[in-house]
Amino acid sequence: MIYIAVLNGITHIMTTVRSRRYNPGLWTSIFLFLPLGIWSACVISAASHATWYAHALGVAAAILLHLLIIAYIFRPKKKDQGLPATP
Repeated sequence: MIYIAVLNGITHIMTTVRSRRYNPGLWTSIFLFLPLGIWSACVISAASHATWYAHALGVAAAILLHLLIIAYIFRPKKKDQGLPATP
């Protein structure tokens, strides 16, 4: 979960820099996700003596989850499913 927060923070900041437009997660990323995520990774790493493999696995899981979210968001939308319109 720590790496997901850090990667989410980095993603929001990179999106803002790339598009040169504000995005809703920017301030949360700067003031919450990145500082807390980095601090948590350092504390847990020191307390548990985590190996580089454990960190790599966490980063890989975070990247995979973000790729799945992006694929879901940008999936092709069905135009008409034959459902009646809601009032």
